[in-house]
Amino acid sequence: MKFLKFILVLVLLVLFLLLGGVIFSNNIISFMTKTKNSEFQNVKFSLKNREMTFDNFVINGNNLGRGRATVIPTRSGLFKMIPSVKLSNLKLEQVNLDKIYKEKDEKIDNFIEKLEIPESSQKENKTTDEFVRETTLNTKVLANDIDNFINNKIKEDIIKTNTLKNDYSTSKDLKNKAQKIVDLNSELNPLVKSINEEKENAEKSLSKIEDERNLMLQNVSTELTKLEKEISMNDVNKMNNNNIQNMNLYIFMDKGKVIGNTLSKSLKVVKLIKEIENLKISISNVNINNGEVVVNDLKNPQNLNGYISQNNLKALINKKNEDYQIAYRENDLSMRILYSDKKINTVIEYLKNNLISGKIIKLVSEVVLENNNFKNLNNTILTDEEKQLLLQKMESLKVNDYNQLMAKYAEQTRVIENLIENVNIKVNKLDTLKKDLLSLDKIVVLEQPQTNEQNKNSTLPNSLNENSQTNGQNEKSN
Repeated sequence: MKFLKFILVLVLLVLFLLLGGVIFSNNIISFMTKTKNSEFQNVKFSLKNREMTFDNFVINGNNLGRGRATVIPTRSGLFKMIPSVKLSNLKLEQVNLDKIYKEKDEKIDNFIEKLEIPESSQKENKTTDEFVRETTLNTKVLANDIDNFINNKIKEDIIKTNTLKNDYSTSKDLKNKAQKIVDLNSELNPLVKSINEEKENAEKSLSKIEDERNLMLQNVSTELTKLEKEISMNDVNKMNNNNIQNMNLYIFMDKGKVIGNTLSKSLKVVKLIKEIENLKISISNVNINNGEVVVNDLKNPQNLNGYISQNNLKALINKKNEDYQIAYRENDLSMRILYSDKKINTVIEYLKNNLISGKIIKLVSEVVLENNNFKNLNNTILTDEEKQLLLQKMESLKVNDYNQLMAKYAEQTRVIENLIENVNIKVNKLDTLKKDLLSLDKIVVLEQPQTNEQNKNSTLPNSLNENSQTNGQNEKSN
């Protein structure tokens, strides 16, 4: 009888524990998956599916958002007596990867900064050709505005002053002459003021154009610097281990922005994966944002594999010993990246197809950051033929490209000066107009608007204009 009571109590105790486990399963799973550096918040556990859902996964203070994972019961500790859990199929559904990319990381950010990506690959200023086009349009508008001001806007006022001057000169009565001068002065005051304002506006516009002309010198200086750098990168006289010393800099001139973005983003994703891997709780595989980042076999370093596939960033991830390895390839650019606690090592290969006409040259650079020491090594190997062709190119750059650059600058300068001079002629026309208006014995002669035939001829080349005029004279003589 006592034995049956013992069995009954034992069964009731087991039922109580099972019932308590079901009732408090959410809290139990939440407690068992919490570590010093991570926590799943608002956990809901389904005993049927052995799956937990959560509203937020916090790791090292970063909120990775909601998700789900499969819970696998296990035991740990001495003699495997302590109940614990493992997680598989961890799916993080709302990770803000852009925020991850922007987070500061001293080692990664320092590595990217030391690449010294040329500014030209990140930012482009207005070119001289663009400046010339804008100035051509602006000066044309300025000249037309002045002509329109004289021939249309103040035309009636000029006619009035001409009439008053004519009346003054033809009148014999002194009193009438005096009155005409008073009337003329009343007309001239606002007219001269408007002419001064028009001139001031035109001069301000010209002054702005003159101020912007320093852009041309800046661009020439930039082009000369680029030319000097390109000559240096093709200088076969500067050899190091049978390689041109600075040739790998072409990689960063052409692909600097892509390289910087790819390295920064992929390294920060791997850093996040590394943080998940190092948690005290066992997580076998991770899927972020429905396949944007996937990593399998997190607890088996030799088999760890995964990928990043977000927008333009596509890379493979694996691990060898303690080093994460990232492989990136896109068209003519590839990178092999090694990331560990001690160093970052990247081998970059770039197939450049416009360095030598008709040839593709593989440029190779190895970039290493270890113990805060940075190296950018040129590992490009050239054939003797390629070296000879580069020598010829270097000589051409020194002579032909320089002469072409300076000749183009001289021509652009001439064009700008002519455009400004044309507007100055119009501005001087305003001065002459004002001078004539203020003179009693000057009658202002307004320009006659062109006829349709004149407008048509003015758009033709000079030779065609001359032929047209000759034909007209022949018709008259006939």
